[in-house]
Amino acid sequence: MHQLSQLPAPLQQLINQQNQKNIYNLDGGEDDGYLFLPARGEIQILIAARSIVVNSFRLMTIKDNKLIDQQLIGFSGPDDTGVINFSIDKDYRLTIKRGISDTEHEKPVVWSEQRVYEINENGKLSEISKKTFKAQKGNGG
Repeated sequence: MHQLSQLPAPLQQLINQQNQKNIYNLDGGEDDGYLFLPARGEIQILIAARSIVVNSFRLMTIKDNKLIDQQLIGFSGPDDTGVINFSIDKDYRLTIKRGISDTEHEKPVVWSEQRVYEINENGKLSEISKKTFKAQKGNGG
């Protein structure tokens, strides 16, 4: 995870502008860190995490230091044992799964939600599926 100060200056400026606009009315003034996903050509794909907004983050696409699109992604449930998993396929479908893990991470993660976003060749984001998994029973622990 990168800190804002570690990003190139034009990208820092863009992110600061988005934080000031605060279109999602998020608490806190700044993001906690940034994670770069594999680019789609010249389009950067970036996740901005903000710990003050539990289980939420922004997915952004950027080209030439200009914001193309962004999506607030939020999950329900407790955060202290939460696990979030990201995967992106060759067609730029981003799968995000949220689950619960025991604090020692000795048991498998129990996945509770999954969302799939598509990032088109122009960098536009669209949610193509959203799934909630039922709690598993009988795993006695």
